[in-house]
Amino acid sequence: MANYKAGEKTREKILTVARELVYRNGSGNTTYAQISQKADVNLGTIIYHFKSLDGLFGCIYDDILNQRSELIMSVLRKKFPECNNATLALAQYRINTQSYIDYPNYAHFIAEQFFKSSVWNTEAMYISLEQIAEDFGLELSENE
Repeated sequence: MANYKAGEKTREKILTVARELVYRNGSGNTTYAQISQKADVNLGTIIYHFKSLDGLFGCIYDDILNQRSELIMSVLRKKFPECNNATLALAQYRINTQSYIDYPNYAHFIAEQFFKSSVWNTEAMYISLEQIAEDFGLELSENE
C-alpha cells in the first residue's frame, strides 16, 4: 500500500511539473529532460507512469477538457438556474458542437489557448449564452 501511494505521489508530481512547463513553454518546447530535472525523477519513471510524452500531454489535455466542461456547466447553471440537467447537457453539447464548427482544428485551438497561457479565454471558446437561450427558448436570469 505504501508503494502505491508513493507511486501516485510521484505521478502527480510529474504531471504538475509537466503541466507547468507546458503552460509556460508549449508542448513542442517541453522535453523529458526538463520534466525529469524539475520533478527530480529519472526518465524511466516518467515513461513508467505515462509511456511517452504524448501520453503525458494527453493527461494534461484531458484535464483541460474536464476543466472546460466544468466551466461551461457552471456558467450555464448560473445563467439558466431553472433548467434541468438534461437541457443543460443539450446546451453544453450545442456549445461543443459550435466549437468544432468554428474551430475545425479544435484540439490545436485548445492547446494554443492553454499550453501557451494559463488564462482561460471564455469569449473565444464558445458561442454566446444569448444564442443558447434563443436555441432552447430560455430566458436569461439576472444571476451572475
